[in-house]
Amino acid sequence: MIVLENGHVSEDALENYLLAQLQDSEAIEAQSHIAACPICQERMDELSQLVAAARLAPDALDAIRLELERGTVALKRPPLL
Repeated sequence: MIVLENGHVSEDALENYLLAQLQDSEAIEAQSHIAACPICQERMDELSQLVAAARLAPDALDAIRLELERGTVALKRPPLL
């Protein structure tokens, strides 16, 4: 059984659902609730975007490091106010 907080899927359960780490019965329960709950759908969308950004971050950092090593890009500091 998934954990509900105030009638919604908990943050931990949403994260575990997104990462396919729930038992089959829990995943079905979470999926059913998310499909019927606009609030949980919105939270799931936000969490999905966060996970996608986190997955891209290492590649982006590697690309920036490579450009810095090549000297083709320089770090710019924001102007002092």
